[in-house]
Amino acid sequence: MVKSTAPCPTEGADTIRATTQCESCLYEKVEYDSKLKKSRHPIIPFSATKPSIVIGFLQGGTWANTVADRAEFWYVRRLIPEETLENAREEINTCLHKAQRDNPT
Repeated sequence: MVKSTAPCPTEGADTIRATTQCESCLYEKVEYDSKLKKSRHPIIPFSATKPSIVIGFLQGGTWANTVADRAEFWYVRRLIPEETLENAREEINTCLHKAQRDNPT
């Protein structure tokens, strides 16, 4: 979840912008990895032989003409046996930290 306490966009972060930047980063990293990595194990369905991510929930803001002070998204990051949970967490944290740096509150 991304949260800002600033009263207007010139004084703080647009949490929707930070959230979508983070989501784009996650999709790009996993899509890049899925082009390079494929499990050597006989996994069914075949599409599960590559790493994947899906963002299934995004919520933020209260009205079209306001700057969102809060946003959250939920995701599922699917690993293949050749990946480690630690590496996947590192990818996710890298995207979160970049969005925080680029969109300070």
